[in-house]
Amino acid sequence: MLESKVCVGWHWFKYGDNDPDEPNTAPSNRDSNKGILTARYAPYSPLMEAMKALNDRVYSLTEYFDQAEAPRAERPKRTAMISH
Repeated sequence: MLESKVCVGWHWFKYGDNDPDEPNTAPSNRDSNKGILTARYAPYSPLMEAMKALNDRVYSLTEYFDQAEAPRAERPKRTAMISH
């Protein structure tokens, strides 16, 4: 997304993990770690630290990707080959 010129932001899709004791939750989601909080509302520190590291660098990373792509005006023009 940092390389995209059309992305305006992002978010984590799950705030908290599912309650493993909830019988109505799909079995594959009962004990999975998807949120920034556990099912007992304790912060999942490794994930939060990784998110902070990315967010702290987002502008410098975006600038890096912007510089990696040459502007359209500087790109070589394609020419058609015509054979007779």
